[in-house]
Amino acid sequence: MLLTKEVAVPVILELIFLNLAWIVALALPMAVLVATLMTFGKMSADNEITAMKASGYGIHQAMLPVLILSVFIAYGNFRFNDVILPEFNVMARQLYVDITYKKPNLSFEEGIFSNEDLIKNYRLKFDRIDRSSNWVYGVTIYDHSDPDILRTLIAEKATLDFLEDSNQIVMDLFNGESHGVDTKTLSEYKVFTFTRQRLRIDVESSILNRSSEQLRGDREKNIAMLREDVAKIEPRIVTKKQLIVDRIKNRQDILAEISPENEEFLYNLEPDDFSQDENRRYFINSKSDDPLIMEINENQGLVNILRSDVIMANSDMRYYNKLMVEIQKKYSIPAACIVFVFIGVPLGVKTRHGGLAIGGGLSIVFFLIYWAFLIGGEHLSDRKLMEPWLAMWLPNIIVGSAGIWLTVGMVRESPVIDFGKWYRLLRWKKKKESDDREIIHRESSSVSN
Repeated sequence: MLLTKEVAVPVILELIFLNLAWIVALALPMAVLVATLMTFGKMSADNEITAMKASGYGIHQAMLPVLILSVFIAYGNFRFNDVILPEFNVMARQLYVDITYKKPNLSFEEGIFSNEDLIKNYRLKFDRIDRSSNWVYGVTIYDHSDPDILRTLIAEKATLDFLEDSNQIVMDLFNGESHGVDTKTLSEYKVFTFTRQRLRIDVESSILNRSSEQLRGDREKNIAMLREDVAKIEPRIVTKKQLIVDRIKNRQDILAEISPENEEFLYNLEPDDFSQDENRRYFINSKSDDPLIMEINENQGLVNILRSDVIMANSDMRYYNKLMVEIQKKYSIPAACIVFVFIGVPLGVKTRHGGLAIGGGLSIVFFLIYWAFLIGGEHLSDRKLMEPWLAMWLPNIIVGSAGIWLTVGMVRESPVIDFGKWYRLLRWKKKKESDDREIIHRESSSVSN
């Protein structure tokens, strides 16, 4: 896209630079893990760990400066995620949008009509596009510029030129036909042929205009902005949920009395609590044997209103969870810089190898596990199956617990996994199975005799 739109090299480099921000945010925790694995692996391979122990210097003491440094890195990562990353995300998205709107004709795909968002009142289709020149072939154009006349142009080929000073596409059509019909009366239909015809089309932009739109998504806001949005949406969720209960209370003249249990149930209604019968009529499927719910289900109009209220409240709740996930993520990912120290030190000592292959390989494995839990938790939180704070901190809890377990075993110089014990257990199991088979064979032989 960047090449076909003839974007200048500095702009391409700027787009790449802006997109590096989110990569840096994720790379810092992994960099800490790689560095820790390689450092302590090299120390172990050079017997420096053994020398330290002989001098009465424990591994936990060697970890202390690394932990202190990881705290500073985590704080720097947190500030980066909260201050720099949102701004870079905004600028990267806006630059990408600006590039998308530059030279819209080069966004055409062969055999597909153009997007009306870029070229107003016109739909253009080209059967073949010569990317090396300004020629297109098999041209079909629907012209809606005049609301009273629908015009269709068909041409064998055409040239496309841009007038950057006036934001226009100039097309020279060759060997074609023009069809026009009056949309009001539908009585006049005009057709004429031409060997060459010029068409001017106004477009949004044929040059790269740098806009300054300040609309931000949830990943383009800092913690203060996110908390401000949370403060706005929380009372809105409560209001919409309470509205569901109030709708029933306002109908007490024709509905059964609402109990505190039913009030709580209606307040916490979810879209999944509604189903459709064979006549495509909605009803509340939970507590369907309750007298109040039975009366509500008999009133289809009321059920439809309640379902609409529940869907809107659920939509706001999902957005609330997304905001809370982004807030917690800004804390949890930097905290991984500290957590990975507890993984890197014991594994580095155990592997006794400081090479990049070992360090990088083990780091990728643990980081993939960490990232899988992070993504999974985010999806579970969006579906309201897990609290946002737990979804974002669960990877740190799991990986951190494993790291502390490995570190304690290393400090105590006890094997984290006693492979000898498992080997002896496996041998005992195989011997027992062999003895059992021999006994069965002897018994079957005696029976045959």
